[in-house]
Amino acid sequence: TNETTPATMKVTLPLLFVLSLFFAVENAEGKILYRGVNQACAEFASGAIPGIPNKNYTFPSTKSVQYFLDKGMNTFRIPFLWERMQPTLGGEFDANYFKGIDGVVKYITDRKGFALLDPHNYIRYKLNGKSNVINGEGSNVTKAHFKSFWKSLASRYLNNAGVLFGLMNEPHGTTTQNVFDVQQAGLDGVRESGATQPVFIEGNAYSGAHSWNSTFYGKPNNADIMGNIVDPLNNVVYEMHQYFDTDSSGSHEECIKWDNSKMRTATRWLRSNGKKGFIGEFGFTNGNANCEAAGDSFLTYLEDNSDVWVGWTYWSAGPWWGDYMYNAEPTNSYTVDRSVMKNVLMKHLTDPVDASSSTTTVNSPTTTTSPQVPTTNVVTIQFNISTISATSFATAIGQYFSVPSTQIGVVSITTDPISNVTTVKFSITTSDQAKANAVKNLPEVLENNPKELNSVGLPDVVGQVQVDVTSYTNKGTEPLNSFGIKSNPHLLVGSLLLFCVFLY
Repeated sequence: TNETTPATMKVTLPLLFVLSLFFAVENAEGKILYRGVNQACAEFASGAIPGIPNKNYTFPSTKSVQYFLDKGMNTFRIPFLWERMQPTLGGEFDANYFKGIDGVVKYITDRKGFALLDPHNYIRYKLNGKSNVINGEGSNVTKAHFKSFWKSLASRYLNNAGVLFGLMNEPHGTTTQNVFDVQQAGLDGVRESGATQPVFIEGNAYSGAHSWNSTFYGKPNNADIMGNIVDPLNNVVYEMHQYFDTDSSGSHEECIKWDNSKMRTATRWLRSNGKKGFIGEFGFTNGNANCEAAGDSFLTYLEDNSDVWVGWTYWSAGPWWGDYMYNAEPTNSYTVDRSVMKNVLMKHLTDPVDASSSTTTVNSPTTTTSPQVPTTNVVTIQFNISTISATSFATAIGQYFSVPSTQIGVVSITTDPISNVTTVKFSITTSDQAKANAVKNLPEVLENNPKELNSVGLPDVVGQVQVDVTSYTNKGTEPLNSFGIKSNPHLLVGSLLLFCVFLY
């Protein structure tokens, strides 16, 4: 009773209750599922077809794979050449080349890792000494050839959940519509084989995250149409690449001052379209403090946005990289870590996931979920303009979030006559969780790019952006509690018991 309860117990019991609430929750965000390196070497000397093993190219070393597994990595992107795997279009696979690739795949997956197969062909196939853009104008290599290839390759791994299918590395030099058509054909081939594992799809223009919504490679661009890929299993991951040098090419030693702003458009696209993303290539110079800081910041950004980013593979590792500036391969017979590993990558390798304990489905919409509750949020934005009409604003902001303007309610528009700054307060209602998340992330987006809304005809943003969150449902199937996190029912029961003891 209260009269006999010691003073220390009066403090301890409520404290235990509060603490138990914190232990009774789990992170509502996603988790970085795939973390690893590119094991690049089987695609070397692409000008030498078929090439000579151990002279023009080699296969990944199991010693190298084991080194990275021991560090806590679980994913290995394995580049290879389509022409070496299948010397004749529609024909049999080269037995020796396939054996070399398959050997490392089995080594990885036998140890509960993931092997991401990657035809490193840039949407091309060399036929009779001539490089043909797959399905390109006048090309002798069609999307039907590509579909057939992937149906054959995927059929060999039907029962190996650790094998992932990356359809084509860095398409470029063609239209985005053609990239879409070829990637869809490859996906169709994988699914016709009976394989159910995740399929990784890259976009046009080398699939740069920074250029996902750019127009220098034409319209429609990646952001316009790549989200229309159809997978009957809804098990697609969008693979993008990102380097930190001046032109994002990964060909320079120096890095720009990295602030992750180049990632925000792709991240917003993934969220607003309900997609998952993966960084298949990124790299930076060993021992360069600025570049290593960029790499660390980049990986932290992916972790902070792991509701949409599911993983990464560093470029690069493998037996023949030597003094390459981005090399992550250890020295001294695998006993000495490279600087990029020691100073950056190892900081992001805690709590690894293995292929045996994880699902082979990366997108949750295939599961049955509770109906989404409409979410209404009130947003306040200041613009560098003297006036703006409610109608034009609602139309523009609706276009930005891809919602009808009827779901936008303009609460107020006020203008400071001295500064000519106009403050717009509006509500936005949506039952689409991805779009609700995009609203939640708007302050961060506009802080990093005040011109973000220029794309829909709105002026530059000035000052801070405020979002008053009315309600949010979880990205998965469970509702969020008042902490914005998923409840653990078993621990919550314990919490209630503790609370009852406290009341008693």
